[in-house]
This record gives sequence, structure tokens and C-alpha cells, in this order.
Amino acid sequence: MKRTGPSSDAGTPRRRMIMGIAAIVLLALVGVPGYLASRPGFFSRYPGLSAQYAPWATSTHAQEGCEECHVRPRLLDRSLYRIRMTGEFYVSIFSSARI
Repeated sequence: MKRTGPSSDAGTPRRRMIMGIAAIVLLALVGVPGYLASRPGFFSRYPGLSAQYAPWATSTHAQEGCEECHVRPRLLDRSLYRIRMTGEFYVSIFSSARI
């Protein structure tokens, strides 16, 4: 017997679409900034760090991000670092005061 009305499965494609859009928005708002903030040149945008950044940028470590040396290579530690860096990304955009 086929069910009809509000309790039918007619909402399933709509729910999938909403979930897909939510996943894309989450990736755009969390994943992309976390990735960008963990890249080697992220802190170059802070004038107060130029004394530390300039020697690093010309060193053999310039292709490695801070994460490679300063974060333990465990999934939890890397994930927490990326979450923290996502916050740093948004602070760098919305804050008028730089380090």
C-alpha cells in the first residue's frame, strides 16, 4: 500500500538537497578557511610578525606550514590545530587590529 500525504517519502529528495547544500556551506565556511590558514604564508599578512616571518620565508622550511613542526602528527592534534586556525582566519578578516 502506497502512503501519501505529509508523512510520505516525498520529502526525501528535498532533505538530500538541503543536506548537500549544508555540507557545501560547512565546507566553505570551515574547511576552506582551515586549509588556507594552515598554509605556510598565512602569517605573512601580520605586520607585527614580519621579524619572525622574514627569516623563515627564506629558509629551507619555507615550504612547510607551522603545523609540520609545531603539531604532533596525530589526527586529534591536527584536527584541533585546524579548528584553531579556522578561528585565526576569521579573526584576521574581521579584526582591524593586527598582531
